[in-house]
Amino acid sequence: VVAFEVIEHLENWPALIAEAKRVLAPGGQFIVSTPNADYYGAQRGASGPNPFHAHEFSFAEFREALTAAFPHVSFFVQN
Repeated sequence: VVAFEVIEHLENWPALIAEAKRVLAPGGQFIVSTPNADYYGAQRGASGPNPFHAHEFSFAEFREALTAAFPHVSFFVQN
């Protein structure tokens, strides 16, 4: 399951994680990306919050949400 830059647009983002877990075959992978709120907000500066984002994750919150659902989680970051 791949969801690039989607989860932050959803009001019910836990449902995306739950559905990804439900449909994954054994050994499958959920590849998901989202902006890091701690950096993204600073980059937007005077523009303010993105009006299309229902929820922006800090790194710690995103890690907590994924590790609660999946036994193995790896992170790759970009700047």
